[in-house]
Amino acid sequence: MIAEKHKGIGRESIKLIKKLCFKKLRCHRLWLDVFDDNQRAISLYRSEGFVQDGRLRESIRCGDAYRSLLLFSLLKNEYFL
Repeated sequence: MIAEKHKGIGRESIKLIKKLCFKKLRCHRLWLDVFDDNQRAISLYRSEGFVQDGRLRESIRCGDAYRSLLLFSLLKNEYFL
């Protein structure tokens, strides 16, 4: 987890990962998952072009409760737009 907020580290990291995956590794699809209550990350991913593909309801056990994940992806042709 990145401790310092509002420094642009997360955004820069996402940009570098996209560049590595699509330009160097020539991937077709990049995907990630994020806890559904992590609004800061969700906003970042959407602003970087990721599209929500679905939800894994109550898929991670945390103590006595379960948390849901959202799935996001970005396709190569969407990266180059």
